[in-house]
Amino acid sequence: MVKKHKVKLLFLQETKMKEITATTARDLWHGGRPTWETLEADGASGGIVMMWDQGTIEQLKVEKGRNYKNGKLSQYMGQPLMQQGGDFNAIRSPSEKKGGRRTITAAMTNFQSFISDHELIDLGLSGGAYTWTNGRKPPILAKLDRFLANQQWLDLFGASSNSVLTRIASDHNLILLETQPNSWGPSPFRFENCWLLEDEFIQGLQQWWEELEVNGTRGCQFSQKLKGLKGKIKIWCKERKLNFEKERTDILSMLDTFNQKEEQQDLDIFEEVERDKLRREAEKLDTQELIYWRQRAHYKWIKEGDLNSKLFHMIASHRRRINRINMLQIDGQTITKPEVIEETFVKFYKDLYEEEDQQRPFPENLKVTVLKEEAAQSLIEPFTEEEINTAIFSLSGDKALGPDGFTAEFYKAGWEFMKNDIMNLFQEFYDDGITSDSMGSSFITLIPKKEWAAHPKDFKPISLVSSHYKIISRVLASPLKRVLGQVISKHQSAFIQGRQILDSAIILHELVHQYSKKIERGAILKLDFQKAFDKVNWCFLDKIMEKMGFPQQWRRWISSCISSARFSLILNGTVKSYFKSSRGLRQGDPLSPLLFNIVSEGLCAMILEGQEKGWLLDLSIKNLHVPILQFADDTVLLCQGTNEQMLNAITVLNLYQIASGQNINWEKSSMLGLNIEDELEEHMRSIIGCPKMILPSTYLGLPLYQGRATKQIWNNVIERCQKRLETWKGKFLSHAGRVTLVKATLARIPTYYLSLMECPASVVKKLEAIQRTFLWCGSDNLFKYPLEKSALWRQVLDTKYGSTQNKWLPRKCSNSTMSSLWKGIMKRAPEVIRHIRFHVRTGTKVNFWTDAWIGQNPLSISFPAVFHLSLNKEVKVSSIMSNNILAGRDLQLRRDLKEEEVIQVAELVQLIDSQYMPSSGVDEIIWAPEPDGEYTVASYYKLSQPTASPSPSGTYHIWKLIAPAKKFKVNLCMPASFQFLIEQWSASPLPYWGKILWKATLAAIPCIHGLPPLPLPVLKKFWSSVVHFTAPKPPNMVQWKPPLPPLVKLNFDGSSIRNPGHAGVGGVIRDSAGEILMAYSGPAGVCGSNVAEAKALLTGIKLLKQLQITSVEIEGDSQLVIGWARKPGSAPWAMRSIFDEIHDTVRDWRIAWMATPRSANSLADQLAKVGVSANGLNTSQSLQQIL
Repeated sequence: MVKKHKVKLLFLQETKMKEITATTARDLWHGGRPTWETLEADGASGGIVMMWDQGTIEQLKVEKGRNYKNGKLSQYMGQPLMQQGGDFNAIRSPSEKKGGRRTITAAMTNFQSFISDHELIDLGLSGGAYTWTNGRKPPILAKLDRFLANQQWLDLFGASSNSVLTRIASDHNLILLETQPNSWGPSPFRFENCWLLEDEFIQGLQQWWEELEVNGTRGCQFSQKLKGLKGKIKIWCKERKLNFEKERTDILSMLDTFNQKEEQQDLDIFEEVERDKLRREAEKLDTQELIYWRQRAHYKWIKEGDLNSKLFHMIASHRRRINRINMLQIDGQTITKPEVIEETFVKFYKDLYEEEDQQRPFPENLKVTVLKEEAAQSLIEPFTEEEINTAIFSLSGDKALGPDGFTAEFYKAGWEFMKNDIMNLFQEFYDDGITSDSMGSSFITLIPKKEWAAHPKDFKPISLVSSHYKIISRVLASPLKRVLGQVISKHQSAFIQGRQILDSAIILHELVHQYSKKIERGAILKLDFQKAFDKVNWCFLDKIMEKMGFPQQWRRWISSCISSARFSLILNGTVKSYFKSSRGLRQGDPLSPLLFNIVSEGLCAMILEGQEKGWLLDLSIKNLHVPILQFADDTVLLCQGTNEQMLNAITVLNLYQIASGQNINWEKSSMLGLNIEDELEEHMRSIIGCPKMILPSTYLGLPLYQGRATKQIWNNVIERCQKRLETWKGKFLSHAGRVTLVKATLARIPTYYLSLMECPASVVKKLEAIQRTFLWCGSDNLFKYPLEKSALWRQVLDTKYGSTQNKWLPRKCSNSTMSSLWKGIMKRAPEVIRHIRFHVRTGTKVNFWTDAWIGQNPLSISFPAVFHLSLNKEVKVSSIMSNNILAGRDLQLRRDLKEEEVIQVAELVQLIDSQYMPSSGVDEIIWAPEPDGEYTVASYYKLSQPTASPSPSGTYHIWKLIAPAKKFKVNLCMPASFQFLIEQWSASPLPYWGKILWKATLAAIPCIHGLPPLPLPVLKKFWSSVVHFTAPKPPNMVQWKPPLPPLVKLNFDGSSIRNPGHAGVGGVIRDSAGEILMAYSGPAGVCGSNVAEAKALLTGIKLLKQLQITSVEIEGDSQLVIGWARKPGSAPWAMRSIFDEIHDTVRDWRIAWMATPRSANSLADQLAKVGVSANGLNTSQSLQQIL
């Protein structure tokens, strides 16, 4: 081993030897004369030997001892390099152990704390997951041996990696640490976004692009231009030689020179200008370095505001290290030579993307949903400049680069001068599809699916497509997303607008809970498709699309996109090999997830046909049947628990595999029997050849369990949070950056679980120990409930538990009938319901008394006495609002009113009469805390968070002791009269400019004695510039302009005292001659300025309707209100009824909406202010009568 791997330092533990002789040392070292140190064994245990090559390691200080403890107090200018390795006899989490109990122990927590406290990073392992075995049957395996290093070590040895070597005699594996891995060759061209900060580079880009002369199709021309531009950029890079460290050192040196000079004497104006220029250069350099490393980090949670290139450097180093491939294990043989590793990968992926049978049989009578005609036509509309521009600017600028090496930031920066070429490219694609081989080329980058990836199948292939193909794919994906929900069944929940990953998880959990309380047999088959995306048959996809009614031109485009795929492998940063594909969808192509949904619909259609014909009997809740659940390639089949049903299911799956090219990996699939005898379940599993699913298991990353959720279920959450935080050290982040990291960790890991389960208190404490602040989210699905009435998960819950009469909310059930999942969600129901409001349009779905549809509370709370008299307490709003009795509304009361009750009824009738009821539309549920009424997790966080976040103990006292007291209300200016201030502001600036001129003169002429003064023409020119610069500018006052004949113009305004407070409305309607047709002014109650503006607009529109004017310009000084009026449905929910009435009134009018400065709206503003104190609405053609 020493000779094979050219080991320079060898460390052996548990030698059980008293001493080591020179002969033994040479035998261990396989010849040569090593240097060594030993620590003798204590009886039959212990013993350490450390050997090293004196020629490589020139200096090594060794300290040793039994139960060794050594304390030193040293002061470093920086953190020292630290690397620790050996048998720690501890693991960090249950995932580092196989066999035995899988609980988080105190020893694990302590070891994790040791790593975190010392800011160490686990270097990971390749070639195996465990390093120790107890040698029993069944064995217990664990990762007891490892190498740990701090960031300073990794800065120097960034490519460090360690591998598990073969275990022979010992119960521990040998661990090999390598700091200088093999070189794999040069890296491909990469466009650096930091270049775009160089002004000369931007100018050069446009010049180079326009100079390039190319031939061929438009696709070929575009590809050739990118290739030619790449050559120009490489030349520029050689000349520019961007070196952050050297340039920063030079700039700082020059800044120091200026600063030191300033300590001795004042800098002249030219030196100050030069110093400012250097400071800007330093800032630009820092930003460029930040962009450089952020582009390599690929982390979305990091914001540009956290200007910390060191952090990005660390992330990028971590990514390179975990993605580096140093060895493979094929058929028990370890491969370390780069050329053999390359050959192995190329053969594996050539075979993977090569279709064995191009013409597979297709089930011609397959029943699928057909796309609507208008939806189909929308897919093949000509491409517009707007949608292409939107696609480009929606792409992430830091994403991994394809074969051409260009990023989305390049296209954003060059859009104006590249626009015509891009439009020509799209026009050719519209006519002929993809015409350039280079456009379809892709890099395959390999992402390890597990820490010890050692075989090509252990890596996930991600395609890095060319930049111009990605733009085309993004443009095609947008309309496909909009229509795909029409043809994809409700059993699929991936990549469809309005469907979420949690939908399938809820359904499966409820089915398991339902069948655990029944005597009926059931079977759940969780399928694992082998390389699902990579084995899709293109003909099968095309025929499914044809059956779904996709236009032929669309199908031709898709066929062109997927069949143009050509691959090169990226191995350790270098490009290897080149081959074509004949099947598969590229992971990394925006189209691929959507197209895979279409492929998966083939399986769903087959299963549903089997259900319809009666030879596939699925699981059900009452009369609701659920035969299959799909989320991308995660598929669960549900059937009754008999041998016959299992054989029928396998038959359907085999037909699907033959037709689509998909392969099921039965060894990784699993089966769960529900109420099935062990012998029968064993026989059923033997039929299909898959293992048993043991609960708790996982589905879509969430636990699947029966009964109560135990602490063990949360082990994975705690472990993932720890791993998420271990690599990112707080010292590299600002305070805001650390907050962002904590939020990102919470949002991506625990809240996913919390969406379905309630967290035990002990787990909360552990999470708080990791993150200090815990954000609760348990109600998302409850709020989704009224919004997704047709969703399969909603139908499952309705069938199982029922719903309220108006179908807005789930019905309350006894705890004994609810699953633990639904019980946890319903526990938060009162808190969520308290913040729900209803926006009424027809009122057929909203309860008049018990739903909060007008005001802040339900009317049953606002008018309890009248509610008590109501005969029908479940009456709908539509029933009350449609019954208009002479004296008011028919409230359907059970007796005549008493004198004191008459007043309450009158107030109630007045309130509901003020509510506008649109003539059409649907009732909406509103999340009151958000202005737009849309529920967001962040909004719920804010409500459920305490007013002050918990902070580490002692922080307050530290700041109390160290920080100086803040001073408030310090008068920086002495009191002065208004007249004095006017005089100061009006004073001549000439003395100031005279001083600048004098300083410039002194700087230009070191010694002015005996020299002629500055030439008179220069002084005159300078003086005229000063006078021009300081001349008073007239105020920019916009005047009211009359409309063009025959139009009239409505100007409106609202005024609110103290905002919110007593408010007024005002406005004026004038013709093209400026004559007043109607002016109005009146009170608007107590409200904010935006509501007052909206009420003023509504009042003006009602007056226009009375005057029978329908062609009008409407002008106001509130851009928000004008924007809401232009776009129906965009107003905040609290003002939606006002704008509903506005939009219903002006539906057939001709209107020009215009926002104007207040100076052009002064008359309406004056009328609104008068209206605040008015007794009622005043209207007149004469202003004198109102004002």
